[in-house]
Amino acid sequence: MSQDNFYTPDPNRPSEGERATYSAGEAHDNYSDEQQTRRYNFGESGTAEQASSSAARPQEEGYQGQSSYGYQQGAQYQVPYQQGQYQQGQYQQGSQPLQGGAGGQYQPSQQFSQPGTAAKRRSSRPGWGALIATGVIAAMVGGIGAVGVTQLTSSSLGSSVATQAPVTQAKNTKATDWETVAKKVTPAVVAIQVSDGQSAADGSGVIFDSAGHILTNHHVIASAAKGGRIAITTASGEIFEAEVVGTDPTTDLAVLRPIDPPKNLQMAKLGDSSSLTVGSPVAAIGNPLGYSSTMTTGVISALDRPVSVQQESSGFQRGEQVVTNAIQVDAAVNPGNSGGPLFNSSGEVIGINSSIASLSDGAGESTGSIGLGFAIPIDLAKQVASQLLKNGKVRHAYIGVMVTNGSARVDGTIRAGAKIAEVIKGEAASKADVKAGDVVVAVDGKSVSSGNSLIGYVRRYAPGDKVKLTLVRDSQKKDVEVTLGSQDATQR
Repeated sequence: MSQDNFYTPDPNRPSEGERATYSAGEAHDNYSDEQQTRRYNFGESGTAEQASSSAARPQEEGYQGQSSYGYQQGAQYQVPYQQGQYQQGQYQQGSQPLQGGAGGQYQPSQQFSQPGTAAKRRSSRPGWGALIATGVIAAMVGGIGAVGVTQLTSSSLGSSVATQAPVTQAKNTKATDWETVAKKVTPAVVAIQVSDGQSAADGSGVIFDSAGHILTNHHVIASAAKGGRIAITTASGEIFEAEVVGTDPTTDLAVLRPIDPPKNLQMAKLGDSSSLTVGSPVAAIGNPLGYSSTMTTGVISALDRPVSVQQESSGFQRGEQVVTNAIQVDAAVNPGNSGGPLFNSSGEVIGINSSIASLSDGAGESTGSIGLGFAIPIDLAKQVASQLLKNGKVRHAYIGVMVTNGSARVDGTIRAGAKIAEVIKGEAASKADVKAGDVVVAVDGKSVSSGNSLIGYVRRYAPGDKVKLTLVRDSQKKDVEVTLGSQDATQR
């Protein structure tokens, strides 16, 4: 059985996580795409390909070597398609739009189809990434890799679910008692197996409420939405089926409901991702490479890391571009961890593991985890899960602008940011004195470094929320309050 696809995101290059790639065996001159403008409708099935007539499709096969990002060997983004096997597509990178630095080819992880066969999921880097759900379209300039997301599953309402007790750390010590954490939280983590009669995929999930619902990534269970079967396996080896409550391709999250689950399931406690700090200890638990209930530990390496990934296409319809300001960790995360929880030292879920960057050995074989893992912040996951449970769909914040990466001089220095290329008439930004040519450098005081960074921040808000955008216009800073609009962006 193949393993759940893991997308491979950006290892902290200057333009942080903004380059996505294509399917196995392809390399592209993505910089040329940056001159094109594309608008997608990110939350609805098949609408990601609805671009303006002037938008150019990304380059297809035939662009090799330095024509992409200037790296010849060494690094790849990969995903195993069978336990212990990897199958890859090329991803070439550079710290500059055309070339730069030294490194290797990067390859994206893709969704699994039949064992040993490259799947259809493609991670891509269009010249303009898009987010109608947030009303932003951003150029993917610089950075390397694409991000995948993880998926949680749900249990049936008829089951009895125990509440996880908090883990108390010893006083006057910095050491984390991971043994105690593991005993408390592992029963709430499940392995997910999805099959549609032709292909199969493995992933992870976490039981997150007293009804036994499971949170996971959309890409893990996407095939089940078309009639596939979802099997859930608990840490104790009990197996039951689950059904889809709702999915949100825009954030790559989904909620599952169990069918005839065992009694006394245990739920995890969801934490708070708004107050995380770099250096804090974390643990990832999941089903990497089919090895269920595997726990790895590390620290938070970075916060608000913009990462993007192209979801799998369906027929002639291009998959959605998923952009997340992710939690970056150095805990070992591998294919199959997708959708599994990231815990803090108190045993609270602070993120959903979604993607990794990995190196190749130069011969097309993966070297596995290199300490660059990415997780969806739990605050975003809670917001999406709540709407899916209540309405079966999600309404995302909508700002109504098109942006690219940019910079502006202010106070004698040059600041990176998100440059406004177009303000959509009648939408939120147009009502708040946002103008084309402005460079957004902060959202509610949080630094914006690129177009994707702005997308990731806006996605965290709810429709109707008021946000403060710090703009640079004519070398002067200007704060603008924007009341966010909304747009449906969900499949069920």
